Amino acid sequence: MPGNLQSIPPSVIASWPTPNYDDPVRRTWMPAYAGILQGIMTLMLGTRLVLRAQMKAGPLGLDDALLVPSFLGATTFTVLIILGTEKYGMDRHIWDVRASTFEYTALIGWAAEIAFVLSTCCTKVSVLLFFRRLTQGTFNRIWKYLTIAAITFTITYGLAFILVLIFNCTPTSAYWKSYSPAWTATHTYHCTDTTILNPIQGALSVLTDFFSVLLPMLMLRSLSTTPRQKLALNAVFSLGLLVVVAGIVRTVYLERLGSHWDITWLGFDVFVWSQLEVQLAIICASAPALRVFFRRYLSDPITRAINSGRSTSGGRSGNRESKMGGDAIGMVGFGRRRQGDVLEVCEEGEGITKRVDVSVEDEVEESSSPAASFSTVNHEARLVKSLEDYEALALETLHRQRKSQPYIEWRGVRS
Repeated sequence: MPGNLQSIPPSVIASWPTPNYDDPVRRTWMPAYAGILQGIMTLMLGTRLVLRAQMKAGPLGLDDALLVPSFLGATTFTVLIILGTEKYGMDRHIWDVRASTFEYTALIGWAAEIAFVLSTCCTKVSVLLFFRRLTQGTFNRIWKYLTIAAITFTITYGLAFILVLIFNCTPTSAYWKSYSPAWTATHTYHCTDTTILNPIQGALSVLTDFFSVLLPMLMLRSLSTTPRQKLALNAVFSLGLLVVVAGIVRTVYLERLGSHWDITWLGFDVFVWSQLEVQLAIICASAPALRVFFRRYLSDPITRAINSGRSTSGGRSGNRESKMGGDAIGMVGFGRRRQGDVLEVCEEGEGITKRVDVSVEDEVEESSSPAASFSTVNHEARLVKSLEDYEALALETLHRQRKSQPYIEWRGVRS
């Protein structure tokens, strides 16, 4: 057999059981399995792109553009493995597969490999570009160079394996047509034995998966943000470890594929874990941008319902900082603020919460002055969407307080 598929000796073929073409042992769950993963991936990626297009989760960028070929590759991979298992016998033992379908089985395997490499490489580069944009200007050069090196290595590895698959046989079609006795009898071809590339390709795929997860997590350690935001981002990027696990298992089956004869049965296992890896990679890449969706349509309604219930039961309803309608940054209560209070400003386009020190110590001395409580007069809460809104409201509140009777009396006492 050509390329990176194991050549089966005639003596092994002679030892196989009697073929059962009518009622073979099959694994029939691939369409449901692949379809569910494809559906989840499509929903999450579509939501991400819609949010980005509407400027609700940052603007569209190159990281989003790269997910388009990634999606096309993943969808092609899904179609191919369903077609291969349902029509060309890739869900059964090889001795139960008709020899007339071998050519098409090999063609599907070849095309699926290209689709897999294209999709996963685009997804990894997209993740690295997303995090590079997320942390633009916040890290020293070493992190920048590490990210560029990771992107370069991923692109190089992907192109190298695609070129190997294309030029492995001369002509390229010999990769699958050599399984047809009629074609081989009338054509001359040459294929290089590259079975060793299966485990190498799997190992490099796992390696690129790993540093696509590890590099952002290491960079987050020195990112200046709230513990809550840091924990949330770490949790999102940690989902990528599931992709690494799927890649490791896939590599194990790839290695076995090069040393066992039942290539359709083992190929099914490779397809199972490859499908999980390629779809999970896009799902994890889409997760960070979906925080806006979950906050607006899930978190905020639940929070408002809880606060409403507390208010109805007689509890306090005046939270100083609350999310309103998904558009506001916070509710700032004005009055007397202690040094160290902060306003959290969430930049939806970048996914990072910046903590901006907006506290000003009152000019009121801590004393028993009867008028010292003027700073709590007319305490109110107002919706603030930006630092400019905060500044305007602070000046308005200060001006109003200076006209208040407690303040005038207090000034008279001090003078």
